[in-house]
Amino acid sequence: MLCGGINLSIIATANACSLVMAWVATQYPPGIATVVATLLAGAGAAVIIGLCNGVLIAGIRVSPILATLGMMTLLKGVNILVTGGSAIANYPSWVLWLNHAQWFGIPLPMWLFTAVALGLWILLEKTPLGKAIYLIGSNERATLYSGINTRRVLIWVYVISALLCAVAAFLMMSKLNSAKASYGESYLLVSILAAVLGGVNPDGGSGRIIGMVLGAVSSANY
Repeated sequence: MLCGGINLSIIATANACSLVMAWVATQYPPGIATVVATLLAGAGAAVIIGLCNGVLIAGIRVSPILATLGMMTLLKGVNILVTGGSAIANYPSWVLWLNHAQWFGIPLPMWLFTAVALGLWILLEKTPLGKAIYLIGSNERATLYSGINTRRVLIWVYVISALLCAVAAFLMMSKLNSAKASYGESYLLVSILAAVLGGVNPDGGSGRIIGMVLGAVSSANY
């Protein structure tokens, strides 16, 4: 949304990543190798989806809403086709550990949420990529004329978005002890609501992480 587009495929991306990770986690015996393979599989699936979105939007110049709507529909169909609409469940204990673990009395998912928010704040406020994201949202053509490779920046935006979906997917797996093609469908509008409540301009160019965090917290019960 900071770049002036809305990604409608985030829930389908998260479900696709969770199904990939669920399959790896349940097919191999518990161990460090399985943990690494599961996380890499989820990240790999996210990168592929993000690249596809990025190429469609930045390379072929498809409207972000149309491109991500098409990706959402495609992923939902593939997810249902692969699983037959059923859930993959009964994970090993190391998957469920994340949802139950605490550090200094605070649930580990909250620490992870804080770390992700801090990382995104650093990315957006302290790096050239973050500044380019805001510039593209304000005026993509002017940003291009200033010498910034807007296509590469947009591709990075959608890859990062997909990787964040993979993080959310693992949290859902740990909380629900299952993965299914239809999980979390109501979260799409909630996520858009959280961004708007947090002060993100739907046309792009403005919005801060602290506002998005507050928007997410305030819309958590919807």
